[in-house]
Amino acid sequence: MNGRLIITALFFTWFGLCLAASADAQTKTITAEDYFRRATELRKKDDLEGAIASYTKAIELNPNFTKAYADRCSVYLEEQKTEAALADCDKAIQLNPKMWNAYYTRGMVYFTSQPFSPDAIQDFSTVISLKADHSAAYYNRAVLYANCQEYEKAVLDLTKIIELGFPNLSPYGKGNVFFARGRGYFYLNKEDLALRDFAQALKLQPGLYDVYDFRADVYIKQKQYDLAIQEYSIAIKVLTANGFPEVVVSNYYRKSARVYVSQSRLDLALADYTKAIQLSPDNFLNYKERAAVYRTLGKADLAAKDEETMRKMGL
Repeated sequence: MNGRLIITALFFTWFGLCLAASADAQTKTITAEDYFRRATELRKKDDLEGAIASYTKAIELNPNFTKAYADRCSVYLEEQKTEAALADCDKAIQLNPKMWNAYYTRGMVYFTSQPFSPDAIQDFSTVISLKADHSAAYYNRAVLYANCQEYEKAVLDLTKIIELGFPNLSPYGKGNVFFARGRGYFYLNKEDLALRDFAQALKLQPGLYDVYDFRADVYIKQKQYDLAIQEYSIAIKVLTANGFPEVVVSNYYRKSARVYVSQSRLDLALADYTKAIQLSPDNFLNYKERAAVYRTLGKADLAAKDEETMRKMGL
């Protein structure tokens, strides 16, 4: 009897050891690539912390896993962890100097933290040298050039995107390209070209309400004031219909009022300033500018009320 018990005990001990060994073997078979794939799936589910943890596991198993560094860098960018993102991009580029997406992500890190960054321009230029059809790199470089007031260079980059047929443009839309180029033309005093691009931008992306603002600026520059006011009116309708905050809509009423003031159409200016105040009662500019109109009209009592409101705001 004792012998049988001993044999049974030995069997279960052996069986347990086999199970443990099997579990260990399964654990050991998880590769860096497995963790990388898991990170990719977690990222698709917006589990960024989980994705970072899995990328880190992949890198621990394979310290030369270039793609893991590059992808973890982009997640760090999403989480606005600049130093960690730069470290990962630098490592990916060190491991593979031809890895264009690492340069692109590093360029985005520089771009988001420094709107005038020469480092970002350099990285986007490297991307273009490695992947000549990368429209997003051209677009970002164009925005940086425009930020530095190098509008000719910006227009050239945006034109190149159009000539290429907009490949690899995500996350930007085709309308963004025409809108950006139109702004470049505007600052280069090429108003007709600007208007052409603004029209194309709205055709491709009707939701680009800022286009109306710039198109109004063109008309003001051309002294076509009624057309400028018309643009502001369209913008107000579009913004209201799409549920934009009232404070945003109020800005367009104030812009319209300023055009009326420039034309000495003060009653219409007052109407727009009043509407702006109704939508954004905490914006001191609306009271300040309406008070100035009241004083021009000789309505000192109404001007004083607006100025008293400003004083109560602490201004």
